Amino acid sequence: MNRREKIRQLLVLPENSLRESELWSAGEISAEKLSSKVPFCADTLSYPEWLQFVFIRRMQAIVDGEDELPSASGLFPMAQVYFGRDIFRFRELASILLKLDRALRDPTEQ
Repeated sequence: MNRREKIRQLLVLPENSLRESELWSAGEISAEKLSSKVPFCADTLSYPEWLQFVFIRRMQAIVDGEDELPSASGLFPMAQVYFGRDIFRFRELASILLKLDRALRDPTEQ
């Protein structure tokens, strides 16, 4: 399996984990909130919202298209910051994010 396919398969996992953790939002986010210039939209979105409305959607578009895959993401460290001591409650999501970080970082799987 090539890197793009591996990432495509991994991208379905955060949604499932966010839903199981009741962190998935049923509604939509305003364009204003999505237009943030701050990394991870930290000033307008919670980290789970950013994963749902920015990261997953953008990565799906990249994987489905011909855009170059990013070589890093920092998903897991950001989860550690956001969840803090509660990271253990969300260990499944954290594990998935770590796998995505590794898959995005691995240049040997093209």
